[in-house]
Amino acid sequence: MLAINLTELDLDREWIERDRSQQWRSQLPYMDHPEVESLSVVYFEVDPGESLALHTHDEDEIIVLLSGSGEGIVGDEARPVSAFDMVFVPAHASHGVRNTGDEMIRAVGFFPTRSTDAVFEHPVMPHRVRTFMTDELPTGS
Repeated sequence: MLAINLTELDLDREWIERDRSQQWRSQLPYMDHPEVESLSVVYFEVDPGESLALHTHDEDEIIVLLSGSGEGIVGDEARPVSAFDMVFVPAHASHGVRNTGDEMIRAVGFFPTRSTDAVFEHPVMPHRVRTFMTDELPTGS
């Protein structure tokens, strides 16, 4: 069995330089495991008052909030989200989350492919790029 404890991940801190309220921590927990062939997973955290910047993917995504509360944004729609909510994000839809609560948002995103792209509106620091392929991202600091 391939089991990973999310609390033990070495998360990468990322942010948008022009708006420091857009900052989050993330990791791709199964990227180093070649036996995971047909999906990819991202775990991310967003502190109160901060947000995961708007971005798109070429594939559908399912996001499950594990803790916290905030505003989920998918396309032109923004709605309150909280722990145990599951959000469907269609391929190519701009999406993000803003933490409007008092507790850290912890969430997991699932993709139906081994590799997916993430295209942000502005360069993501410290990488200084707008587009990532999940199989090219660092898997720990």
